[in-house]
Amino acid sequence: MFSVPSESSVRGPLTDWRSLALSAIIHAGMVILAGLIVMQVAPSVAGKPLESVRGLRGDISAIDTRAVAARVAGGSPGDDGGAGNVELPRMAKDTQFLAPSADPGEMILADALPAAKSSSPISTEAGAEAASGLGLIPGTGSGGGGGSGVGSGPADGPGVGYGTTFFGTEARARSFAFVIDRSGSMAFQDALTVAKNELIGSLRKLPPEARIAVIFYNHVPKRITVAGELNLAPATESNKAQVEKQLDLLAPEGGTDHMEALKIAMAMGPEVIFFLTDADLMTYSDVNKLLQDEVKVRIQTVHFSPGSDFSGSSPLKKLAAGSGGSYRHVDINKFGKK
Repeated sequence: MFSVPSESSVRGPLTDWRSLALSAIIHAGMVILAGLIVMQVAPSVAGKPLESVRGLRGDISAIDTRAVAARVAGGSPGDDGGAGNVELPRMAKDTQFLAPSADPGEMILADALPAAKSSSPISTEAGAEAASGLGLIPGTGSGGGGGSGVGSGPADGPGVGYGTTFFGTEARARSFAFVIDRSGSMAFQDALTVAKNELIGSLRKLPPEARIAVIFYNHVPKRITVAGELNLAPATESNKAQVEKQLDLLAPEGGTDHMEALKIAMAMGPEVIFFLTDADLMTYSDVNKLLQDEVKVRIQTVHFSPGSDFSGSSPLKKLAAGSGGSYRHVDINKFGKK
């Protein structure tokens, strides 16, 4: 059995006159409140130019619509609650900006579409940031390098100075020392006389600007005095003549001490030493002692001996090579022969 619902059981909000009356009262109040707000705002803009109202500028001029995004992203609120001129924050490097005269519709379209990539002359290698964006001010700069300078160095060297020869060994320098063996063995084939004559010829080739020293030795070194000087002296004509006069007093005699004579000559500091000997009692041990320290003089060695030179190595060759000089062998059997 079904029962018929009563009139009170089917009454709802849309059929109840009390609910409808209450809704009408609420909506009327909202309309009145909105009218009061409009009446307060309208007088504040009355009599002012339309462009002076900052709140309306965005609606009547073609500006970048990203200003709204800027305000949302953190623009400082102005006097009117944030509406107005807000400085744009630095945007992402891919952001593109349209000219102020662009059409607003195109600006909105540009906002909706992704920015197109464009080639740039700026390097995009790791660690480099693209130099594009709003507000960048171009600057000027210049750079470059360059310079000039001069240099100079000592004129020492095997090819610099005054040239002369001694038994076929040639050298160029500014100072020379001649160390000549006059021991008893140099009497064979009148070798000492040949050595004296060669010395005179070598000295005569040198200009006065060159400096010279002459040592003859046996078991005791004898330095030739030039102008009262036992060390290096100018190669003037008068000094050369003094050397020639003293040569007549020297004869082959005695034993041999190569080391002492060479040490004296090296201590004078010439650039080149012409060293002549028949190599009697010359040893590798003597050469090693002379070369143990840095040698700053070139030693040109001349070896007097009978016959041809068949030795593959010798103390004199090592001495020449170790000092940067050269070696020369002279066959004394040919002395006195045309």
